[in-house]
Amino acid sequence: MEMYYGVVRGNRIELEKGARLADGVRVEVRPRSPEAVAEEDTHPARDLRAAESAFKERLRAAGRLAPAVADSTPGTPTTRRRVRVTGEPLSEQIMRERR
Repeated sequence: MEMYYGVVRGNRIELEKGARLADGVRVEVRPRSPEAVAEEDTHPARDLRAAESAFKERLRAAGRLAPAVADSTPGTPTTRRRVRVTGEPLSEQIMRERR
């Protein structure tokens, strides 16, 4: 799960640049002291997403990771097709095999 950072102003949280959350998304908020924030900002693991992206780019450059595929919006008619399957439901087959 991704982690976002921000600052409280007027009892509202302003997220850092680039952070986008849909309206109605439930979040967990953990207040941190300025000292803890300053200490974390100097820690190399602070920006894990950037480190992961750089790592993946090195793997791609070395030919060890396939190029990234652009994600499409899940559930849209153009990205999903129904597949007709014959036979008994898989859930029934699993239950029968476990008995």
